Amino acid sequence: MHRRETFDPIGSLPSTEAIRQRIMEAEALTQRLRKLLEVAERLQETMRSKDLSCGTISPQSTGASTSGVTGPLLVNKPQAAQLLGVSLRTLSYYLERGIVPSIRIGRRRMFSVEQLQNWVRELAAAQLKAAGAM
Repeated sequence: MHRRETFDPIGSLPSTEAIRQRIMEAEALTQRLRKLLEVAERLQETMRSKDLSCGTISPQSTGASTSGVTGPLLVNKPQAAQLLGVSLRTLSYYLERGIVPSIRIGRRRMFSVEQLQNWVRELAAAQLKAAGAM
């Protein structure tokens, strides 16, 4: 015997507690997004204000088509942690899990400044999108 399903509009609505939980999750995501944007701003400011390199790299020497790059293309682990505004321990955690982009040169782990900037932008965009979806 077929059981006839009926639509119950009140029964299909989320509970008040579920709505509160979603609001709390959205607020937490918004807070994390603000922190990521602060990190991105600090990274940009640090790159503008501090010269972590030994000199200027010209596009002719690298074959790049940009107007000129000042500062390093790669930074070491302490410099990357400083740029991201996280501790060395946190950066190590990200590295162990493959969360942050890095490059291995011999035995050294290096970080592309451009890739770090793109990574922060992508994280911020993803969290903004997730916050907007709620």
